[in-house]
Amino acid sequence: MKRINYIFIVRDWSTVNVLDKSLRDHVVRNVVEFKPYTASELYAILEDRTKEAFHEGTVPPEALELISEMHGYDKGGMGNARLAIEVLELAGDIADKGGHQMITREIVREANARANPESTVVSESISSLELHELITLYAVVKLSESRRGEYFTMGEVEEEYASVCRSVGEEPRKHTQFYEYVRKMRLMGILDTKQSGRGMRGRTTLVALNVPHSKELKMAIESRMGLASRP
Repeated sequence: MKRINYIFIVRDWSTVNVLDKSLRDHVVRNVVEFKPYTASELYAILEDRTKEAFHEGTVPPEALELISEMHGYDKGGMGNARLAIEVLELAGDIADKGGHQMITREIVREANARANPESTVVSESISSLELHELITLYAVVKLSESRRGEYFTMGEVEEEYASVCRSVGEEPRKHTQFYEYVRKMRLMGILDTKQSGRGMRGRTTLVALNVPHSKELKMAIESRMGLASRP
């Protein structure tokens, strides 16, 4: 009888939880985890690519630092090296077509927006949200900082929402109104919801971000919360 070896590759570890327990226990005996890249690690990767693909002096350190901070996992990004490299390449194309001698921070921001078209859509959506809707979204973002890609129970999100309300001097809305905030943002495509399944006691609604978590997203919400009129 031949021995069969197999390798499973998953981008989101939470997907393993849907497997039957007996199968899951067998599969996860030997796990090699490739952690997302930090800003300093991305900087080293981008610096190496710059030496290979760009003329000397055309990509200043501050341009590489900005890309690294935008996408470094420890700075609020996804830690995605492929995306960081894509932004660098796009920045080079923009600079070349625009007749610029070097890549500036402004060019990097333009390249990042092109590489992340959903970020523009999300920014436009956020601009239409009212204060307590923003606080609700901010609560999900804060929860996602420590548990990327996961779903949270409605109770967890509502508890974090109440905590943020207290921190900004707002009275938390009742559960029915809070639920409407979540429902509205699900319809807008900003949040995702689903019903809990096996492994959870009782049935509840689970909530997750439906857009990439990023430092820019958090900053955009914080900015809007500061500008939003308080009823």
